[in-house]
Amino acid sequence: MYCSTLARFYNELVLHVLPYGWAAVLALIPEPFTFGPMTTYAGRLFLAFFAATFAALIYRASRKMLTQVLLSRV
Repeated sequence: MYCSTLARFYNELVLHVLPYGWAAVLALIPEPFTFGPMTTYAGRLFLAFFAATFAALIYRASRKMLTQVLLSRV
């Protein structure tokens, strides 16, 4: 299915971990619009990881659904 081991590594690991990496980076910015009254990094990180979990779930579900739909038409 994958053309190389790097492609498999990217699709199976990196794409699933990427939302959490971005969440950790974006939690460094104390933006009151995004995080509200949270002033600590740990609070912002928790909220960002919570949002990243939903982003990862939506990605996995949509990828699985699209794969099934596209493969059923072939």
